[in-house]
Amino acid sequence: RAFGSQTGRWKSGPDSNQTRIRRGSEDDVVNWIVIDGEINPEWPLLFNFMLDESQYFLTGCGEHSKCKRLVFEACRLDSSSPCFVSRCGVLYVSSSQVNAKHLIQSWITEHADFYIDSRLKTVIMNYVAVLSEILCHKELHFLFPTDEMVCCASMLRIMDCLLGKEGRYSKLDIGAQEMMIAFACVWGFGGSIMCSNNSIDRKRIFHNLWKESFGKYGSTDLPQDGTVFDFDCDFLTQKLHRWNSGPSPVRQTDFSSVKSMIVTTCNQACISRLLSLHTSMGLPILILGKA
Repeated sequence: RAFGSQTGRWKSGPDSNQTRIRRGSEDDVVNWIVIDGEINPEWPLLFNFMLDESQYFLTGCGEHSKCKRLVFEACRLDSSSPCFVSRCGVLYVSSSQVNAKHLIQSWITEHADFYIDSRLKTVIMNYVAVLSEILCHKELHFLFPTDEMVCCASMLRIMDCLLGKEGRYSKLDIGAQEMMIAFACVWGFGGSIMCSNNSIDRKRIFHNLWKESFGKYGSTDLPQDGTVFDFDCDFLTQKLHRWNSGPSPVRQTDFSSVKSMIVTTCNQACISRLLSLHTSMGLPILILGKA
């Protein structure tokens, strides 16, 4: 909880709200607190009462509640103390046990009601296998640390956004669904590539590797000019078209100022499309860049 110096009141955070929900739930409902991320050295102090015999969750204002089920998910334990580790049961899960293949299989099973063609599992796996190797290309640099699992999760999240809650594109033929997979792969694996500098066009490198590996955009031929990032997809007609093929018309009145007019560019149309996809599903947005 956070204390407001101006209001003089405590403001509940997500942990406090969730503990109240668990405290008010039925006794036969099993509740877990799952904390995902690198373990901070200060965490043992915050969760001290939860790790000892009392098993109480204590907030900064003194509010406490009973909690017996706590899970930490971390990729490393470099910054954790021996005291913290010794008070937890440690389970190591290797990448061979949980990898992109299992993630895709889980996604296919979850979307079985959307009539996703079973052949698409092979299509997705082929894309992921090749793109995982492309990620290791020495001239490709990304905005944040990434790997096969991160990109695969991002790709499947875009697939969720395209399908929507009702699976609006699920009844398309196999060619249209393959184009949808290609769109999700382009932005799931290549969307976080750093912008080009004066000498290296990294998105062009990704495009060339894509063209060399797949030759097409789904089942559609790639245009002669541009890159895979320059086109949006019409899944109904299975055609590619450039983002906002031309500048949007601007209506000017006598009272309008040139500085206040906004002309939608191709880059803005692309960003708007991706933002609308994620916000339509209620997903949080992280925007990176200097602009």
